[in-house]
Amino acid sequence: MKRRSRRGGAVVVMRREGWPAFFTVVGLGISWCIDSQLQPEFIFSDCLNLVTKVNGDWQDLSALSGLVSQIRLLFSNFPEASLKYLPRQFNANAHCLAKDAIKSREEAHKELF
Repeated sequence: MKRRSRRGGAVVVMRREGWPAFFTVVGLGISWCIDSQLQPEFIFSDCLNLVTKVNGDWQDLSALSGLVSQIRLLFSNFPEASLKYLPRQFNANAHCLAKDAIKSREEAHKELF
């Protein structure tokens, strides 16, 4: 999901649902930005652990290190973008948009099959 900023760049908001799944979803969201030729200025997440790991300049040695490396690599396509932490209570609108997007995707998928 995206919102336009005043300067014309995209803002992407990603939510945490489950740890490994969420890390994968963030990677998919960044890939979507690349495929859509969007240049986000900010990517927000309510997962402080994700933001800390991806923004850190150390080698992540956790069980999620492969996903962290993949997200860092994808993020390198957006040198002007930054990953920011946004607490869950401040992104209720993003949560509703994400639920609507998932529902629309599921409905479209059902129509294909």
